[in-house]
Amino acid sequence: MRHMFSLITTSACCLWLAGSATAQQWNEIAPPTGKEAVARNYPAGFRSDVYDVRVRANGGEVEYMINMKAGEAVVYSWEVQSISDPQKFMTEFHGHTEPVGGRGDLMFYEKAAGSKASGSLIAPWVGTHGWYWQNNTDAAVVVRIRTAGFYEPIPNQPGAQPKTNPGAQPKVPPGPQPKVPPGTPPKKEPPPSGPI
Repeated sequence: MRHMFSLITTSACCLWLAGSATAQQWNEIAPPTGKEAVARNYPAGFRSDVYDVRVRANGGEVEYMINMKAGEAVVYSWEVQSISDPQKFMTEFHGHTEPVGGRGDLMFYEKAAGSKASGSLIAPWVGTHGWYWQNNTDAAVVVRIRTAGFYEPIPNQPGAQPKTNPGAQPKVPPGPQPKVPPGTPPKKEPPPSGPI
């Protein structure tokens, strides 16, 4: 009798699960294509980079830019680790085409004050995309920017140093903004170790 009760209970449970699974019906929606596509394939694997970018005090300004083709995507996060007044730190996230005959296209994705931002971009065109930062505080700061996606970094950008240990806190070096001699190859970040 006990086996019969167990068999009936198991059968009822299986019928209930099967009934709830078959009760679900889905309307298949065709995904958008072209520029509106929500899923994209790329011919190469994505890359990821971490840079510390020094920004001088009292109106110091710097840009950190990457090259992208139309439709390529980047996910980013940047933050100023130590700043006295985040509202005195200005940012513009923008992109522009290469000028032809002295004219090009420019698009501002965001203009804001604050010491951090995260987001993503699908490049609207082939060109240079990135961040302009202005530090209106009395102390130099370092912006740590993390990017991942489909793009090419621009080597030897003023004040930008690749991080080989992204977990470490950035240090603000004293003195003027460093200058990298032209033609100096960028330092390559080692591949991550261990499981992702």
